[in-house]
Amino acid sequence: MKHNIVLMLLVLLVLGCGDKRPTLVPIQGKLTLDGVPLPFKHVKFLPENVTPGVGGGGVSDKDGNYSLLAIRPGSIKDEIGVPPGTYRVIIVEPLFDPEAVAIPTNPESGPVPAVGISLPKKTNPKASIPANYGVAETTTLKVEVPDNGGTIDLNLQAPLR
Repeated sequence: MKHNIVLMLLVLLVLGCGDKRPTLVPIQGKLTLDGVPLPFKHVKFLPENVTPGVGGGGVSDKDGNYSLLAIRPGSIKDEIGVPPGTYRVIIVEPLFDPEAVAIPTNPESGPVPAVGISLPKKTNPKASIPANYGVAETTTLKVEVPDNGGTIDLNLQAPLR
């Protein structure tokens, strides 16, 4: 009888110790406003309904290309992608001029930890993103991330004048 209880506890322990985090799929794309690339903007995917996880984010490069990194509480390393599902997407301006922030590197080990990096003063760049795209409640950008990931281009439209 004692052996059966020990065996059952061992089986429960083994079954209960798996990674319960959702599977991530890579997502990349191009961010544009009326067909013109939007450089250096923050892209955030916020999960809707039953989509697992807490979303992901990234920054567009000088040509408007972006790729997503998962937001995983407690994670100590970047993980590429987001779980498949439905997302509301917001686009926001950066707090700092990305071209003014120099990330120091060590040739032997790569990037240096961010502790102590002096940042430039916050800027208030001229907003090039229509305001409705920067708020989760008003954004009209909704996307479906497929099971195998892929390319999701985000084409923003300027308001009619």
